[in-house]
Amino acid sequence: MKAPTQPIAGGRASSFIFHLSSLLFLGYFVWVTTTVLKIDGMNCGNCERSIVKALELLPEVSSAVASLEESQVRVEHGAGAPVTDILISTIEGEGYGARIADAR
Repeated sequence: MKAPTQPIAGGRASSFIFHLSSLLFLGYFVWVTTTVLKIDGMNCGNCERSIVKALELLPEVSSAVASLEESQVRVEHGAGAPVTDILISTIEGEGYGARIADAR
């Protein structure tokens, strides 16, 4: 297996993938999971973009996709108990409400 090389461009997602591939190359197993969060107050395309941008700045996040129609965001991230709290705090910091999609 060839050692991974640092991506030239691509932002946080590329950085996450680089670190993930580096850990895998070294023989470590890394859990990546998906969390779906319901968003309160997201009512336009700019809202979607600001939420996605804020989440993708987090080092734990590999990707985020917001859906205005479903009022939710799907986030792929490294597994870990406090990650959900970090995601929710980040969204709340942007001025929106957030909760785990299954929680009512």
